[in-house]
Amino acid sequence: MANKRIDHRIRYKDIPNDKIYGVNNEIEVIKEKLLEYGEGAGDIDYKLQIIEMLEDLNYIEIAYNMAKKVQLSLPPESMKIEEVRKLVRRLHTAPIIEQKDLI
Repeated sequence: MANKRIDHRIRYKDIPNDKIYGVNNEIEVIKEKLLEYGEGAGDIDYKLQIIEMLEDLNYIEIAYNMAKKVQLSLPPESMKIEEVRKLVRRLHTAPIIEQKDLI
């Protein structure tokens, strides 16, 4: 018996347009909430988590700008400065893709 490989990936044509539209809207709402929470958060760890969530959603430019703001707001002696620098460097070199390419 031949070893057949089954392709379990979802094809775009298999997803109804209204479902795709709904997911796009939900992602946009999540992005807006993350931005809202990120601006209001005082805790650096919380802000870093939000930045990483934005990165996971491929909002690289937004995540980079937020990370730069955090980096500039930290005192040079902060214990988080190196972690933030690494995050800023990673975001700076991350490829930027348009959101419509994701869905």
